[in-house]
Amino acid sequence: MKTRLLVVDDEQSIRRLCMTIGSTLGYVCTEAESAEAALERLESDAPDLILTDLKLPAMTGVELLKQTKRLLPHTEIAIMTGHGSIESAVDAMKLGA
Repeated sequence: MKTRLLVVDDEQSIRRLCMTIGSTLGYVCTEAESAEAALERLESDAPDLILTDLKLPAMTGVELLKQTKRLLPHTEIAIMTGHGSIESAVDAMKLGA
């Protein structure tokens, strides 16, 4: 069974790029344009891995991480950002990213 990857980013071009790379690596990829849409998707199709942007419109990638870990503690989450800091990286890692 192939690993399921959920890509979460508010920029469609970034989502498409990540999905293309994921598919090339053998993942079954789905996408969500917001953390809220990602959480809805978790109910029907639990991914094995989530790749999310840190900066999302209404809810951050860290908040998505927290809520996902409560619902699906075994789901792995990677947070990506173009606006990062050491502090945000450490905070995300402490939460399981």
